Amino acid sequence: YIRKFPEEYGYRRMDIDWTPLFKLKVSVVETLSPGYPFGNLHWEGLEKEHTSDIVLPGLPTMEDIGVYPCEMESRMAWEIRPFKQESHYDEMVGEFPEPPPPTPISVANA
Repeated sequence: YIRKFPEEYGYRRMDIDWTPLFKLKVSVVETLSPGYPFGNLHWEGLEKEHTSDIVLPGLPTMEDIGVYPCEMESRMAWEIRPFKQESHYDEMVGEFPEPPPPTPISVANA
């Protein structure tokens, strides 16, 4: 019924600037449990989930402030390096031959 009559259940949208108790609640939850916040309620999550993709006219874009997108392939070696098992060895593209595709097995032989 909350979807049909949200006002009867106390649901309303408010600007976060006018809700000091909610700001206090988020800060307390983040302080008590920084690694795994209760209810997934933390400032970073709020910013991530409630930021829109609407570009407002008159505001600078990422390119206007000097941030340019790059090819993901050029960054992968740097991003994955801490998670590699043997980080002393960097394989090259094409270093190993492509494995042959598996041979299909018919249902009658199985």
